[in-house]
Amino acid sequence: MTKALILDDIPPVSRFLIILCLLSVLCGSTSAAPPNIVFIMSDDHAYEAVSCYGSWLKDHVVTPNIDRLAKEGMRFNNFACNNSICSPSRASFLSGQYSHKNGCTGLNGAIRKNAPIFATELGKAGYQTALFGKWHLKNVPDYFQTYKVVKGQGKYFDPTFLTRKGTEKKTGYSSDVYTDEALSWLKARDEKKPFLLCLQFKAPHHDYSYAKRHDNFLEGHTFPEPATLHEDVTKTSALLKNPYWAHMSRNRAYYGRHWKDRKPPMRPVTDHKDTRAVTSAAYQHMMLKYARCVAGVDENVGRVLKYLDEQKLNEDTIVIYTSDQGYWLGQHGFYDKRLILDTSLKMPFVVRFPGRIKPGSLNEKLCANVDLAPTLLDYAGIEIRGHARPQPASAPGGNAARRLARGPLVLLLGWRPEPLGSADRPLHPGQVSRHRRDRVLRQRKGSRSDPQHRAGGRLRFLDPGLRGAARAPDEGSRDPSRRTAQEGNSQQASRRTMDP
Repeated sequence: MTKALILDDIPPVSRFLIILCLLSVLCGSTSAAPPNIVFIMSDDHAYEAVSCYGSWLKDHVVTPNIDRLAKEGMRFNNFACNNSICSPSRASFLSGQYSHKNGCTGLNGAIRKNAPIFATELGKAGYQTALFGKWHLKNVPDYFQTYKVVKGQGKYFDPTFLTRKGTEKKTGYSSDVYTDEALSWLKARDEKKPFLLCLQFKAPHHDYSYAKRHDNFLEGHTFPEPATLHEDVTKTSALLKNPYWAHMSRNRAYYGRHWKDRKPPMRPVTDHKDTRAVTSAAYQHMMLKYARCVAGVDENVGRVLKYLDEQKLNEDTIVIYTSDQGYWLGQHGFYDKRLILDTSLKMPFVVRFPGRIKPGSLNEKLCANVDLAPTLLDYAGIEIRGHARPQPASAPGGNAARRLARGPLVLLLGWRPEPLGSADRPLHPGQVSRHRRDRVLRQRKGSRSDPQHRAGGRLRFLDPGLRGAARAPDEGSRDPSRRTAQEGNSQQASRRTMDP
């Protein structure tokens, strides 16, 4: 009879080696090389202007390379920021913290000195890190080992970079130049180390300037109008939308800013008092420039993907495309983004990671920019300290990043079980709490960014579309009979405090 093998029959040294071998097999997945990371972010790119999102513009904007990422990876349909303006959203991406924690609460703000930054943590773990393009924070971007960034908004043509060695003047269209610099860095990197590349475009921020090669792109094209382009916001949502400045034909109107443009020219309007005609002309002008500008972004995304293809880096690289926030493309007669409506809070987010993310998959969960930093650190096997932490594995949905590593349904964290603001932890000015089921938006009492801040600051529906009606949350209409004297006083207060 064959004697069963037991550890007691094996010499101590051999026993130790066997145990090591068994442990290496069981833990082999933890020894995988950390992934490369390519993070591409544009400025004010509405998800409606990415073809794969299937909006009314899906056949009228050209984004084959961003669409490719969605086809080969995952598209997020409810990815949002909680402070819809450039600097604060960028700070939340970097730190994994909300604005009241990282210190950057407004435009041109700064991240507090002791805030965690995911690029710093990756660098400490052996990553090569680099940032190219728009930065738009007061901090020096020395969280990255290499950086070439423009000051503030930067310019669409002939950008001047701030670098560790001083300034560099470049010639060309900004999206092309930023990508040139990024590709040069990739080609010169140490191929034995993982890398983090952040490529951040100025485009398609207003005034949507585009490269000369797109001068005739979509010439003569007519873009379909959104359903609410001609909404009379003085009647449908007087408190929230009526005072807002970025309108197509009223207040600080797009038409008034661009009707003298020659390239491209505004479509002629015979009667400048015809609000409907003026609004339509302004919309067509904006969309033509915007679509041309977006085309330049997409082409440069394609250049990065081509390099990864040629270098056979696809399998080992997480590629992300997103925007710093959403943008109104005529909804409610608006352009810009600074009110707390879905179309300004939600942005495109697509990610590809072969072998971890199922091609063509969709994520409908509500995710946020603060989820990015801890998720990337988790993928790199780095301890998460100070960033918004992933949910514990026992929470509904579990740790999404680890779930993805096991089989791949979700990349980022789903909505947290508790609200961002509560009675004992009020919201910071500008910070938005959103409940997925009830579609409620709230801001802190006394916030200057709350159009109703002098009306008591109590929890209320800021837009009737948020009352759970079948219509989209920012597409609702307001019954004038519901207006109270208190709301009327608040409307006047909002006009005095809104910062254009």
